[in-house]
Amino acid sequence: MMAGYRFNKEEYFKETKAVYSNYPTDVSRMEKELENLRIEYIPSEANFLLFNSEINWFEELKKRGILIRDCANYRGLGNGWYRLAVRLPEENDRLLECMKQVLNERS
Repeated sequence: MMAGYRFNKEEYFKETKAVYSNYPTDVSRMEKELENLRIEYIPSEANFLLFNSEINWFEELKKRGILIRDCANYRGLGNGWYRLAVRLPEENDRLLECMKQVLNERS
């Protein structure tokens, strides 16, 4: 245990609830946004979305301070497959804005 650190169960549950309270709505919203960006994705029941693209999203988003999972080493996938986490609405908005910037730079 770290010196001076005290686990606050109530605060933990409050923060966790904030992350997941919008979960079903935000997954649907993120799926629609990926469709609008013409990015192929796999529909999800979880708070992750798996998508495929010729753009190296891992590197492009990393330059902008956002990390997503490069799934090139996942069995059955390969280059061009990525996984993103559906998080808080403001974090999702930032991710989508960065994705739009990348697409605008490439057009």
